[in-house]
Amino acid sequence: MTEELRHLSPSKIETAMKCPEQFRLRYIEKIPEMSIMSMLSGRVIHAINEHYLKAVANGKAAPSAKDLDDLFLKEWEDQTKEEEEKAGFIGWSVDPDEPVEKIYSESRTMIQFVHAEVLPKVKPMMLNGEPGVEYTVKDKYETEDGDSFLVWMVIDLMEEDGTITDWKTTGKVSKNATKSWFQMAAYSTFGARVMKVETVNARKIFLVLGKRPKVEVVNYLMGPSHREWFKRQAVATWKMAKAGAFVAGPNGWWCAQDWCSFYAMCQGEMS
Repeated sequence: MTEELRHLSPSKIETAMKCPEQFRLRYIEKIPEMSIMSMLSGRVIHAINEHYLKAVANGKAAPSAKDLDDLFLKEWEDQTKEEEEKAGFIGWSVDPDEPVEKIYSESRTMIQFVHAEVLPKVKPMMLNGEPGVEYTVKDKYETEDGDSFLVWMVIDLMEEDGTITDWKTTGKVSKNATKSWFQMAAYSTFGARVMKVETVNARKIFLVLGKRPKVEVVNYLMGPSHREWFKRQAVATWKMAKAGAFVAGPNGWWCAQDWCSFYAMCQGEMS
């Protein structure tokens, strides 16, 4: 295991479950990947949601639609610059059917939509004097032989009633995205602890971009068996990384040129 891998996260563990070789190339070898404009859009919208909800939770006036539009313009510019100044930046990957201008315009429209239809209905829980918005959690796990490691998580939102909410910005809600509950199981370890319950309510709020933006909500109930499954996968990933035992996982939808930056590399090595 290289020195750089000091902790895991739900996304790292989920990657390892699908394809250990992708995990190695992305998180251990840190091979540069093309930056994705749609992911930039998601980060910008996340940041604006965070700004609004933290202001309200801290007793400040709710930012206006214009406030958020002004913030969008700044966030888009700042986050684009930040991405392009990273040491590993090699360029933008843009789908011809989703040009930058389209993503930018639809993202800006989405900000106005969430301001009017979504954010006013959300009430963050206060956690240790802080709003439960983009809340960092570091949980400690142990392998069977006593080796300990941390799993870092950033929870998008924990609401007053204990519901754990995750924002997803997308152009289309796929069945895989709605069925996948692994990330929510990870977050529920914190929710169960805070609320002192066995079953945690969780949901994904899909912010669907388009000329007419919309919201799709998928609800989940996360119990002890879900958290135990997450723990087993976390331990297995840590042990795999320490042992350096990485095998490609080519038998799934994720093993395709459109979904994996390393597809061509792997195909060349396997041929």
